[in-house]
Amino acid sequence: MNILADFIFGTAAELNGIFIYEQGGVLAGLEVTGYTGDAPKNLPQFDALRPMTDAFSQKDL
Repeated sequence: MNILADFIFGTAAELNGIFIYEQGGVLAGLEVTGYTGDAPKNLPQFDALRPMTDAFSQKDL
């Protein structure tokens, strides 16, 4: 299984992550996780997603 994409969304107080996986060229999974609490109940809008590397840059949160 390989990660196709990984993003963060939310504020520093409510930071979440989303991962998309593939296996053998076929979509194999989507994982949504809450880093500061429970995973969110709804998926974010596309424009709310930021690259996972932004999780290490406080200015972007």
